[in-house]
Amino acid sequence: MKLLSGEGLADGLGRVLVEERGTAQAFAETDTVVPVPLHWWRKWTRGYNQSEALAREIARLMGRSYDPRILRRARFTTQHAQPTRSARLANMKDAFRVRTGARITGKAVLLVDDVMTTGSTASVAAKALRDAGARRVAIAVLARR
Repeated sequence: MKLLSGEGLADGLGRVLVEERGTAQAFAETDTVVPVPLHWWRKWTRGYNQSEALAREIARLMGRSYDPRILRRARFTTQHAQPTRSARLANMKDAFRVRTGARITGKAVLLVDDVMTTGSTASVAAKALRDAGARRVAIAVLARR
């Protein structure tokens, strides 16, 4: 457990999410759990992706498949300083791609993110998954601002 980096805390919060929401339909009907990816630079500077830690623990506790490589950050995006949802959506446009060869066609995906403000990141990431063939995409977030 990496308590100093915060990754261990994210694992624990993943357990809390499952304890609180694990029987919800979106969780129960999940085939695979996918985290919202960070750009490689942001992940390198932080040392971990908090959404990956949350998603990994959710998948483990629910006995679902987990693959942090299904969705990738295709380009760097600025941190959300935009004042409106439409500006945030424009910032996130084409930010995510499903990796070639990812097997999500017909699957119910649980997309995991740490914080949701306007929903623009989750919306764009979910669209990429649906466009690649996911049957359904549900979103789990730790916190809303």
